[in-house]
Amino acid sequence: MQTALARAGWPDPGDRQAAVFRRLRVSVLIVLLLLLAGWAGPAARAADTGTGPVEELRGLVDRARAVLDDGSLASKERDRQFADILRAGFDFPTISRLALGRAWRMATTEQRERFVDLFTRYLFATYAQRLGGTSGRDIRIEGSRKVREDVIVSSFVTGGRSEFAVDWRMRRDDNRWRVIDLVIEQVSMLVTQRSELASIIEHNGGRIEGLLAHLGEAIAAMQAN
Repeated sequence: MQTALARAGWPDPGDRQAAVFRRLRVSVLIVLLLLLAGWAGPAARAADTGTGPVEELRGLVDRARAVLDDGSLASKERDRQFADILRAGFDFPTISRLALGRAWRMATTEQRERFVDLFTRYLFATYAQRLGGTSGRDIRIEGSRKVREDVIVSSFVTGGRSEFAVDWRMRRDDNRWRVIDLVIEQVSMLVTQRSELASIIEHNGGRIEGLLAHLGEAIAAMQAN
């Protein structure tokens, strides 16, 4: 049976590259759910160096935790507030531009605006529509380092059947640090999405409109399930 993504024209789940995409999506979802669950206890607090990017992540965690702990929220309202938190903490316009790569230069202003909207909604539908438990897992912050204009905050997800490193690439915009990429076990979400989007564009004769149509169909298919 085809998956919702396959029916919407995304890579065949049996394809080896699609399997990599699938594993990365699962890992990103785990990280986002851990973000809601909160960081590891005393060890994580001790690792907070007081730097701007780490403080921004702390604030993101605090806001997410408040939503998670509010038992009065209906599911749709919780998802809406979670989406607002992600919008505040992740620079989706920059993520969208970098993910589209060379095709961004070919797109019209109107196509760029539509792509940012659709791609952001696609990421929300993929990673944030259903929130679950993360029993037995923690995130431990290891430190941060500057890479050109960005800062990478390194962390490690522990517990469960697997443990893996997660780097949060952050960039300063409008006097605040926001996430522009997650690098999980040296696999970049941004690079992976760029490859996936390029494949969809190629499958549609190099047309941006074809990508936009597929994004809309993929969102509708995921929301229907």
